[in-house]
Amino acid sequence: MDKQVEASDEIRKRIDDYIHTEYQKGFTLDQIQNALLKAGYKEGIVKELLKKYVTTGKALGYNPLLHKSQLIIGLVLLVVIIFFVFYLKSFSAVDCTNEQCFLENANNCNAARYQITVDQIQYEFTTDNDCNVVKKIVKLSDEEPKEIKELIEGKSMTCSYVKNNFNQELLTTLLSGLDKCTGQLKEGLYEIVLAER
Repeated sequence: MDKQVEASDEIRKRIDDYIHTEYQKGFTLDQIQNALLKAGYKEGIVKELLKKYVTTGKALGYNPLLHKSQLIIGLVLLVVIIFFVFYLKSFSAVDCTNEQCFLENANNCNAARYQITVDQIQYEFTTDNDCNVVKKIVKLSDEEPKEIKELIEGKSMTCSYVKNNFNQELLTTLLSGLDKCTGQLKEGLYEIVLAER
């Protein structure tokens, strides 16, 4: 049965389709080659098409169009992830454990957080990348009068400042720099000052 079949474009396509179909079923390339040779196809054409099947990546499930689109999608996702990481990093605050750390970050307009307790008053300070500091009285001493607690406990104020010119008194005194601040804490402090006059 030495019948050799000529390789027209139609026959090449049929062989190529057969190779792909049988390979997807789990047959090895050697088994597919033997079946095609037994069917009478020319050895040179069969080997050429098998080689083409392997070198184009089809044997590994490679589709050039799919590969390009996957590459583009992958690159876009990578750019989005990188942007997202830098975006979050620029807004994530450094947790400072001492005043010096907070002052350095605040002075450079870097986002930072700092908590401290002074005279049984718990403060929380946060800065952002826009040269603003938020000063919050988290908790007052239990000995403070109820009226004072209602005015300032749990309240905060936002104060603006100039880069490289952070007013350290914002950390050490309650009333310093209030002219550049807004918020419920500022209003509460003014009410206390007015009530004492």
